[in-house]
Amino acid sequence: MGKDNFTLAGREWPKVKWWQMKGMRTILGRRTGVVIGCSIMLVGVALICIGFHVALFIVDRLILGFGIGIAHGSAPLLIAELVHLQHRATYSTVYNTLWCLGSSLAPGSPSARAT
Repeated sequence: MGKDNFTLAGREWPKVKWWQMKGMRTILGRRTGVVIGCSIMLVGVALICIGFHVALFIVDRLILGFGIGIAHGSAPLLIAELVHLQHRATYSTVYNTLWCLGSSLAPGSPSARAT
């Protein structure tokens, strides 16, 4: 098994890494990656708000997940580049902590709203 393959159910599959968007971050820059990711997230959130079928909700969550992946891949690097060296560790820690806290609290918000 090569390093670009993984085994699942006794078969060897290639690793698909197109969702990591490394090329976009290096070619377009980190700020553009954050803007593109947030734009995709806004489209996903708008579609979730108007969704009235379960299938539409699932597709919208996938769109939202792609936007989050792009923005979250670029944002920590952008913070580390823009913040002064003295405050870099603090800002990076706060960003990662609040992101994890928000991603932990967000799944509970639709069920709390529905009751």
